Amino acid sequence: MNNDPDAVHSTAVDEAGGVNVPKQRPARALPIWEQITLMPNPLPEIDESHVDLRCRVLSHNLSMPVMIEPDGSRSSARPVALGRLAAAADRHGTMFSLGDLQPAFDKPSVHGELKTIRDSHRNVVMFAELPASRLIPQPDTPRLELAQVQQAVTDLRLNGLLINLNGIQQSFKSRYGATSAGSLQMLDELCDTLEVPVIVRSLTGIPRNICRLMIERGVRAVMVGGAEVVDDWLRENRPSQGELAERYRHKHETFAGWGLPTVAALRMLKGIGIPVISDGRIDTGLDATKAMILGADLVGVKLAGSRSGEDSDEAIERDMINLTADFRSAMFLSGAANLVTLPQIPFVAVSETREWLEAAEIMWKQDHA
Repeated sequence: MNNDPDAVHSTAVDEAGGVNVPKQRPARALPIWEQITLMPNPLPEIDESHVDLRCRVLSHNLSMPVMIEPDGSRSSARPVALGRLAAAADRHGTMFSLGDLQPAFDKPSVHGELKTIRDSHRNVVMFAELPASRLIPQPDTPRLELAQVQQAVTDLRLNGLLINLNGIQQSFKSRYGATSAGSLQMLDELCDTLEVPVIVRSLTGIPRNICRLMIERGVRAVMVGGAEVVDDWLRENRPSQGELAERYRHKHETFAGWGLPTVAALRMLKGIGIPVISDGRIDTGLDATKAMILGADLVGVKLAGSRSGEDSDEAIERDMINLTADFRSAMFLSGAANLVTLPQIPFVAVSETREWLEAAEIMWKQDHA
């Protein structure tokens, strides 16, 4: 497949005029990076050491287009591991996310630990995350006031706040079901109140028309994952016993594979006008390169621990060195000297991934018709 935005693809259209997207297969995670092959350039006319990974995102200059994130076990309740990841972001000039900020509101000690991390790494572009459900009224969870959020952002000198549209998590885990009414108003007020960018995060992808609604409210960037990320979350957060566990098991069987694959989620938002961050499962620098070619401005990565279970500085540094080297090699072997030229690299997608990309491309064209 050529990644030319004006290329015409052959995805079938049903009789009603809708896009005939490939059928979801809930029994397994949907294919992603492995079904995309970059076209090799055996005569790149550049030196690998001169490949430039520098970029500017949300008014910040970065050494490479990466946001280091904690995995599920490295929430803000684990400050030692979190501090090591922040140190890696500092050394390598990437963005960094503290992860879920909720514990900082519940335990003053956690707030103090996060502030220590920030004070130790003053130059890192640092974000944190809150679920949308904590910012709108819920039947079983106290609502955070905007003043509280603003104070935490100021105290931690955050450069931005991620808002996780966690409706699917609520739907699966809450006894009361998902409560999402008022989300747009909440985003409007939050963007109006905070002096830092608000970034919306969705594990299931975001249609262009919904993304535009959020941009109108002041959202400055979006972070999109896909069905394979949802499946990871479902496996990691299964309740262990009781009525809720049985309800969760049923929903998991029914909705596994829900949402767009990351490849389609990225492609659908190309040219939307704000930075798009890939939340897909990134294991290598080659995966990161493919995400950037599909339309990401930045990729979220989870370092040693999400795969190896190691929390050491050595393991984290090894992951960063490998990620950077593979990223640069993939660009060199494809003939891209910098990130500006990277989206011009042609690629071939096969099987189900090709179908999803073609469907996303048609939806994008319909939006511009």
